[in-house]
Amino acid sequence: MDSNQLYLFKNRRFLPIFIVQFCGCLNDSIIKNALIILITFKIAQSLTIAPYMLVMLANVLFIAPFVLFASLAGQIADRYERTIIVRIIKSTEIGIILLSAYGFYSVNLVVLFVALTLMGIHSTFFGPIKYSVLPDHLKKQELLGANGYIEAGTFMSIMLGTIIGGFYNFESELVVGFAVVVSFIGFIASFFMPASGNTNPNIRINLNIINENINIVKYA
Repeated sequence: MDSNQLYLFKNRRFLPIFIVQFCGCLNDSIIKNALIILITFKIAQSLTIAPYMLVMLANVLFIAPFVLFASLAGQIADRYERTIIVRIIKSTEIGIILLSAYGFYSVNLVVLFVALTLMGIHSTFFGPIKYSVLPDHLKKQELLGANGYIEAGTFMSIMLGTIIGGFYNFESELVVGFAVVVSFIGFIASFFMPASGNTNPNIRINLNIINENINIVKYA
């Protein structure tokens, strides 16, 4: 096995999904951390609720969709063509980022919390796809390296998003504008992903997310 798999970054089988994942995770971190900066530094004095409570609420709203909708996201990823799902997800991300831009511009916390929750839902439904598409296109000996690159890109985007989101205290318009650009880059990259061709129309999607989550835990 070739230990140097950097050639994957020149290959359509891998590069588009890496860019899509990187951009989505980057925007997650930018929006969440910009919101935290807004709450703790810019409007803390005018709040009637303790800033730490709102920060805690922001984290809960972002994480909750992963717990609630993960099973549903997995079923959809297995049943339908994954590249089409990715394009739908990335198109919604553009709308969510534009909604958050309005929230930051008008300093509307309700809009921002809704946008943050939607970003959590967006990432939840993308989660099962970012790994499941790799075996559809890569050779067995390439999977370990590809998964490592995806993980490295994820943590790098979290770090960069935290840093960029922190600049909201100084350059708010630039940070929000950057997030909008990133969302369009991810959307464009999704159209370069080759079709997975790995669908299973026989899967019956269980909309009872509580029951399905319990079934997954039992299966695990």
